[in-house]
Amino acid sequence: MTGQSRSAQEVQITLRSEQGATRPATATLTRYERGERMGRAAGFAALGLFGAGIFVFVPAVHLITTWLLPLAGLIAARSAWRTEAKLTDARGECPACGAKITLSGGQLTEAPLWDACTACSRPLLMVATESA
Repeated sequence: MTGQSRSAQEVQITLRSEQGATRPATATLTRYERGERMGRAAGFAALGLFGAGIFVFVPAVHLITTWLLPLAGLIAARSAWRTEAKLTDARGECPACGAKITLSGGQLTEAPLWDACTACSRPLLMVATESA
């Protein structure tokens, strides 16, 4: 399909517990192209400004919303701009308890991607094992 601005593919990852035990898993890696990230960021910023503009005419509420909504819009815009890829639907076995789990994943930025085991609630680090 031409003009599609995101690509999703299955990748191999490693689930690592705090104790250092590891297990292989699979996840869906979705990459966002620059144009889509720019559009989403601009949309969040505009939504914050538009929302603040509406509340200018509401007594008392405008004291908070006229600065809070644009600030929230800019924070959401920054997050949307920085999200070049997202790791979702991680499936495998927990290295701590051995239960079959599906983790929600999250945005791939500079920080490590942690999630909790749905069976034992222990934190798990998701590490990509191949360069995708």
